[in-house]
Amino acid sequence: MVGYAKKINEKQVFIIITVCLILVTAAIYWQVQGFDFVNYDDGDYVTDNPNVQKGFTVQSIIWAMTTGKVSSNWHPLTLFSHMLDWQMYGEWAGGHHLTNLFFHIINALLLFFIFKTMTGNIWQSAFVAAIFAIHPLHVQSVAWVSERKDVLSAFFWMLTMWAYVRYVRHRGWAAYAWVLVFFILGLMSKPMVVTLPFVLLLLDYWPLNRIQLTDSASNLKVKIIGLLQEKIPLFVLSAISAGVTLYVQQQGGAVKSFDAVPLAERLPNMLISYMNYIIKTIYPVKLAAFYPYPDMLPWWKVTAALVTLTLLTGVAIRIMHRNPYVIVGWLWFIGTLVPVIGLIQVGIQSMADRYMYLPIVGLLIIVAWGIPELIFNWCYKRFWLGMTAITAIIILSFVTWEQIGYWRNSIALFTHAINVTENNSVAHYNLGVALAGKGKTNQAISHYQTSLAMTPNQADVFMSLGLALDEQGDVDQALDYLQKSVLLDPKSDKGQYNLGTFLFQKGRFDLAIPHLKKAVTLKPDNDQAQFNLANSLFQNKQHEAALIHVQKAIYLNPEHEKAHQLAGTISLKQKKIGKALASFRKALLYSPEKEDIRQLVGQLTAKLTVIEQQLVKEMEKDPDNPGLRKQLGKTYQMLDLNDKALEQFEWIIKRNPESIDAFYDLATLHADMGRFETAAAFMQQAIHCNRATLPMPTIWLASMRGEIKQPRPCHGWKKHWTKDM
Repeated sequence: MVGYAKKINEKQVFIIITVCLILVTAAIYWQVQGFDFVNYDDGDYVTDNPNVQKGFTVQSIIWAMTTGKVSSNWHPLTLFSHMLDWQMYGEWAGGHHLTNLFFHIINALLLFFIFKTMTGNIWQSAFVAAIFAIHPLHVQSVAWVSERKDVLSAFFWMLTMWAYVRYVRHRGWAAYAWVLVFFILGLMSKPMVVTLPFVLLLLDYWPLNRIQLTDSASNLKVKIIGLLQEKIPLFVLSAISAGVTLYVQQQGGAVKSFDAVPLAERLPNMLISYMNYIIKTIYPVKLAAFYPYPDMLPWWKVTAALVTLTLLTGVAIRIMHRNPYVIVGWLWFIGTLVPVIGLIQVGIQSMADRYMYLPIVGLLIIVAWGIPELIFNWCYKRFWLGMTAITAIIILSFVTWEQIGYWRNSIALFTHAINVTENNSVAHYNLGVALAGKGKTNQAISHYQTSLAMTPNQADVFMSLGLALDEQGDVDQALDYLQKSVLLDPKSDKGQYNLGTFLFQKGRFDLAIPHLKKAVTLKPDNDQAQFNLANSLFQNKQHEAALIHVQKAIYLNPEHEKAHQLAGTISLKQKKIGKALASFRKALLYSPEKEDIRQLVGQLTAKLTVIEQQLVKEMEKDPDNPGLRKQLGKTYQMLDLNDKALEQFEWIIKRNPESIDAFYDLATLHADMGRFETAAAFMQQAIHCNRATLPMPTIWLASMRGEIKQPRPCHGWKKHWTKDM
């Protein structure tokens, strides 16, 4: 009965700790549900990403699986999670933040459960999970929507560890398959997970005790080889992921060349970063969204870091027989940071709080199991341990609460970063962008200029400064900065677009066209760039080319009222009244308050009515003329007199059952009326009459619904229909 009662009590303690972890973490982070998106990567991942905002479509799924352009990483599962969030929450940033919080809480619970399962020590496991849940270094990973990849990849990291523990206890390919599945999902969330196979080897030593250093040399060698062979599939997956990641980062320009950041600079920064991560884990103050890369590090500081890290490594090795958790925790910390420590410089930051999301567990292992052993002989050991842990949790909770508040919006975030760091050109630039978005142009210009003074030749800063000066009316200076931006980064679609648009707005259409062409080449899905290019071409009297690009703009954004209006204007210039009327009607549909468009629609309708009356008179003289019937039917169709149009096309088919044109016209008319099945049937008739290799009716049906582009007719078709009116 005593043993049973003890078992019940332990279960109750486990439940209480679980509930406390959930409540405390949720209470500290709950404020994020009122936060905004920030102008630091959130646009690339969510707010300016049309593929994410489409939700789950075939096109967006293929894009997520194949793109490496978002943050120069291949992480389709992360992109899928953002798609799901957009479908659920739309523009409400709070919902996106709460998803991050959900995964963070689950990660803390999994960490607690896994270490409790592996070690049997409930309180040490609870301490590791609690500090993981509330540590200020984790604020960036949770309160920043763009760092979904951190919390999501950590979720699959934890599940992989859990599956591995199950595999160790219940061997078999079925159990191992779950390890592979969760590991692959982790790699698809963030490539930093590549270090997990090495961590599993560490866990084999402690706490899973699959390696005993007291074994004979030959027996130990056999065990180590066996454990390595067991993880070959994981190492292969890590190698593939690392290769893909390096490739997409090089393609995206995130990996700096070795000449840009030589090894002589990267190694000192690596040593200092390791020490800074340890210091910020113990004393988490002056945390920032971005830490600038140092120009020069003092030799004494680098030497001190090297000596300290060497000594700590030596101590961990020396006591590994007696205290195996120390070497495991230390190598966990050192090893999991390797992909982001700066050996290969990714980005321009010297370090980042988010990189400690998983590595911090290694340091927490050392503290959670090391301190109880250090005070093993103390009186009231449990009391002091409990009070110290509670005090640490309370202090860290307050620090974390304050740190979370800085992420409420871009202005607060980068103002704080400027206050706690030096020479932070990135923070000044992003603060300038945020201020410009609030209409505080003068303050924005000041921060842009400060950013350029710290780091010259920044294309994005020149671009933003040029736009701000243009807003103030300083046209010449604005043009100068926009041109500098394009010269520094000619492959920037934003730079080309903004310079081209600036020139277009100033009436310099011939100069705007090449930049806008470059912009749509670099980013074809920018509907506004397509529209501005079309408008520039139209103003330059290149009507055919203008029509091509305005149609692309409409395809990308069917609700682009100005694009419909421009398409109508071009059609009028080309004397195509029917197409002009259709375009103006669509423009009026999206902007019913536009009286000038309404008048145009009325005028064009009146013209078509006159044409209709003339055709009716001509038909009275020659009622059996299929050409006149066709023109009258098309005119009725343009006037939205669909029933009368149907009569004309059906008359043609009765007289000529092999008329491909009439079947095609009927199919198009029924599709316009929303009768897609009937339209498909008539298209099938056209295919049968032509006896040529044409798309299946289902494909034509899809094209009529706007799901795919309508293919051109086969060369065997003869164009009998009249020129569009």
